[in-house]
Amino acid sequence: MDAVGVVGRSSAGGCDRAERAELCAALALAGVEGLGPAGARRLLDLHGSPRAVLRRARGPERLDPDPPPGFRSPGRRVEVRLRRVRPVPENRLDELDAAGIRVVRYGGPGYPSTLRDLHHPPIVLYLKGPRPLPVERAVAVVGTRRATEYGRRLARDLAGDLASSGVCIVSGMARGIDGAAHRAALDARGPTAGVVAGGLDVEYPAAHRSLFAAMRERGVLASEFPPGTRPEAGLFPRRNRIIAALARVTVVVQAGRPSGALITASHALELGRDVGAVPGPVGPEASAGVHALLRDGAAVVTSAADVLELLDGLEGTAARVAGAHFVDSDALPGVGALPEADRDPAGRVWAAVSEGPCPGDVLAERSGLPYSAARALLDRLEMAGILGALPGDRYERRRFRTEAR
Repeated sequence: MDAVGVVGRSSAGGCDRAERAELCAALALAGVEGLGPAGARRLLDLHGSPRAVLRRARGPERLDPDPPPGFRSPGRRVEVRLRRVRPVPENRLDELDAAGIRVVRYGGPGYPSTLRDLHHPPIVLYLKGPRPLPVERAVAVVGTRRATEYGRRLARDLAGDLASSGVCIVSGMARGIDGAAHRAALDARGPTAGVVAGGLDVEYPAAHRSLFAAMRERGVLASEFPPGTRPEAGLFPRRNRIIAALARVTVVVQAGRPSGALITASHALELGRDVGAVPGPVGPEASAGVHALLRDGAAVVTSAADVLELLDGLEGTAARVAGAHFVDSDALPGVGALPEADRDPAGRVWAAVSEGPCPGDVLAERSGLPYSAARALLDRLEMAGILGALPGDRYERRRFRTEAR
């Protein structure tokens, strides 16, 4: 079995002392305001470990003296924060362990190798449940919260058949298609992983309490957010990228426009993963998103056999969809995906990019926001797929095929 499958089941209490120290440093690094996953990854790749990053931050030299073209190195304010941060106390790991929560870190044992394909991978991942995270045969089954009975039945049949074949079903624990897929995998006694947009101690939606209990007993729950984090709109796109990265194939069962499931599909395509879509009846809004994917070249999925063909390496769809037409995000209400407090500042940043690519410091000036606040907001807009980063610390409006949640 892959090392992720073995180590992923161990608790922080089972780590050696050196790894516990690295986990404490990683938890601190993940909480640094304005750094963001992409910035943290760059520093970890450069210096080798969370503890090494924090040691370097306290020294006289710049953390990233020679960033590659197009990469935004941490600004002075972020470096000041890094200089002040200290690893979280070790008893925090004991508290998490007592709650049945284990932690893995980017670059450490148990961290899923597939997440390293992300430009902005989660620096830490909180896990709960007896199953390991998937490393190879995993399929994301995603779709609308407002699923019809037709859609729920398709999701149950597809996920149940795949899980019976040993495929891990990855989804987002939401109402509708997600919940149907998880339940079918559990009923088939197969593996399933649920990625959530809040802390693992927050059962959202509340209607899924029994599903959360079953996942803790027979599956695995994952989140990059610490316990106590309440799910909010701006966190769902971050969850979606993890779903796409954990899975080798993403299948959209039923989705209108806009739909978070289509954002997951977009992330999968960016990663070079295969995307399939289940055709729906002509006319209903719940079919509009999947039909758009099919028009753009997604694989037609009518049974588990179709998905297994994609999973087992036959001709995929990523290359076919790479040249598909994309609509400009001027038409997308993506800013509505952000927390309420961010929407007005986000609107000002959005307006500042209306004339084309713009440097980050200029955007901060045009928006009238404090530099640190503008930087943090730029990271959230990029993570939500609303802005795209360009070489030279510039940003542009993102061109996406779907709307944000």
